Amino acid sequence: MHCYGDYGIVIVSRPAVLNHFYFEVEDIKTVIYHKNSYCRDSYRSSFVMSTNNTTDASETAPMFVPSDYPIGAVIIILSGFLGALVNGYVFCAVRKAKTFSFAFGRICMSHTAANFGNCFAFGFLIAPILLTNPEFHTTYLGARCGQFLIFVYNASLFSHLLTAINRFCVVCFPLKYNILFDERTTKMSIALVWTIALIQVVPYFSFDCTLYFDAGALEMVPHPTLCSLIVILYMCYYLSVLVIAIFGVLDFLTFIGIYFHSKNRVGSTTSKAKERREIRFFFQASVQDFAFLSELILYFSIAPYFMDNKWAHFMLTTFAWIAVHTVDGYDLSSLFPIVNCLPRLIVIAFNKEIRGMIMCRGNAATVYNTSGAQTQSTTVRRDGTKPSS
Repeated sequence: MHCYGDYGIVIVSRPAVLNHFYFEVEDIKTVIYHKNSYCRDSYRSSFVMSTNNTTDASETAPMFVPSDYPIGAVIIILSGFLGALVNGYVFCAVRKAKTFSFAFGRICMSHTAANFGNCFAFGFLIAPILLTNPEFHTTYLGARCGQFLIFVYNASLFSHLLTAINRFCVVCFPLKYNILFDERTTKMSIALVWTIALIQVVPYFSFDCTLYFDAGALEMVPHPTLCSLIVILYMCYYLSVLVIAIFGVLDFLTFIGIYFHSKNRVGSTTSKAKERREIRFFFQASVQDFAFLSELILYFSIAPYFMDNKWAHFMLTTFAWIAVHTVDGYDLSSLFPIVNCLPRLIVIAFNKEIRGMIMCRGNAATVYNTSGAQTQSTTVRRDGTKPSS
């Protein structure tokens, strides 16, 4: 990154469109970095380069001032706290729920733990630092918040991929499901997910590949270097798009499998209950897919068009990040800090048993083994104990 006068210059070797590096160029060309807080302190400059490498539009975008920090911090703290609370509850509820098999339950817990980490980082680390010492975010230690966020984001992303694979196997390969997702394989798969997420954040230990919280923008931004561009663009954005595309393919194949099974299955009470359960879990996964996709679209595609409205841009980036991971939790309980908090709400929305735990009322819980077969029916009292036989 080099600063020439008021603007920063970045050299890229292929077309790229990213929220903070916004280009549309061919081959190796000079591109103006559109939000350079290092070169400008009073406002952000947004330049969109056309394919003939000319500037089509330029505009100034206001930045947040210190008097705005408390407002932004309170919004982040409240949303992050809510997301952490929802994800924490769902983690405990899934652990106790009887309707989840071992594999699916553990994968959901992995996903929930990652979403909790996203909300916790925003609500309990980033926002308090913004209130007390915003300059700390630009230091090497302060940028570890960004590294941790990428770690738990990737863990959430790949846990979701593992969920899609699990649903695909249970619908399309029911006879082999116990082998494909036995206890040992499930634990190894989850460990692999978190290991991959950890490996992906190794480049962030270099100060040239840093993601930090910019107080002037109230959002996470990459350090203005070519290394950060490559890491964020390829290892975050493009990778997320690829994984979400795989989600879509697996969910489509799962839907086809459910459709053909429902047409060919003899209608017993147990088989119908299992079919309804698998359909519910399928729609849960589909809504979570949509939540992740919405996060990427809002953050990378829509937010750049609101650069002239700092609060709208804040809501489409930082707040959206936290919200999605909260909503994801609500969906799981019924079966996307803020974007990573939405997924837990999805969980709550799709799972009747978890909603029942919130209401603290006794209900009959049907227990399924790992293949989805019904094994027993248990009634649970308000205090969580079983009635004596």
